[in-house]
Amino acid sequence: MKKILINIGRLSNGGAERVVALWAGILAQRGYDVSLYISHRDEDEYHVNPRVRIESTASSQKDLLDLSLFKRIKKHRDYIKKFQPDVMINFLPGIQVRMLVISMGLKLRIIETVRNNPWIDADIGRTRPIWNLCFKKADAIIIQTEEQAEYFSMREKRKCTVIRNPISVDCINASRTEYAEKATRFMVAGRLAFQKNLPMLIEAFAMVSKENTDIFLDIVGKGTDDYTAFIQRCIDNSGMASRITMRGSTNDICDALLRHDCFILSSDYEGMPNALAEAMATGMVCISTDCKTGPSDMIEDGVTGFLVKTGDAQSMAKAIETVVSMSREQRKEMGCRAKQSILSLCDDETNIKKLIEVIEGE
Repeated sequence: MKKILINIGRLSNGGAERVVALWAGILAQRGYDVSLYISHRDEDEYHVNPRVRIESTASSQKDLLDLSLFKRIKKHRDYIKKFQPDVMINFLPGIQVRMLVISMGLKLRIIETVRNNPWIDADIGRTRPIWNLCFKKADAIIIQTEEQAEYFSMREKRKCTVIRNPISVDCINASRTEYAEKATRFMVAGRLAFQKNLPMLIEAFAMVSKENTDIFLDIVGKGTDDYTAFIQRCIDNSGMASRITMRGSTNDICDALLRHDCFILSSDYEGMPNALAEAMATGMVCISTDCKTGPSDMIEDGVTGFLVKTGDAQSMAKAIETVVSMSREQRKEMGCRAKQSILSLCDDETNIKKLIEVIEGE
């Protein structure tokens, strides 16, 4: 079996990181020799199958910052030469750009991935010309939705394969046995960042709360200290401090989902949001902005969830009010349809077969 090296910055606090942890484990179970290379270790990393090697440039972010760029590049390149992978899969713009230099002159199959809206992903920034070059040089490109292929030239489109995100086994096996009489417990989960547009959600929730004094919103996830403080100020300024709570990160997202009645995604843009897929997999009623890209592939509005206008607090508030007014049976029926739909879309066997085909160059 081939040796596979997957490169990403870290193994915590994000959808791409969760996909890497899941894919690495699945590939190792299929007999591949899999190694993950990350920039630094974190305390709250996603679980990775013990069969997968994990190598890092530094043991912590602090230690990484003490290393010069040259030393970081050298250590990463030395590991590639030592491991001698047949295939290398790169995740996220910063790592992808750096891998152009690190892998220069090495003979191996290179697979690049798109994990966000490629037109406006803030992580790309001024490196876009170099990031685009990564895809020109790649042997294959993994995208999450058909829409993402439109970013590329005709030559690059021919290298693209749509592979949906895997869903954790815990969420797939989750059995939502009870639905509350009324939806009062709302939640949002994921990496806290500007693209998630939490201020819009806070505004919308405040609108609905005026007439519904028994509803609450939990914000689950972690972001930078500055952004977290900014969101807390938004909550305080809205007068919602007793209704909206920042819960921080969790090691058991499935348990958190099962303890809430409705999941909300308020993003301005996405790739294919993992948190939304996992919420749907638990049989949960979900509300999402109809942002580019992903949610419209996942939710049929009014059937398997609700899609609202991106960036529009009024539209979001109306959807929240709709969920609050739904009966227990209506939410159960919608949740069951959501679960069936997302498990079909993100079927592991179908998508892992595609991943293996891309790895093998078939």
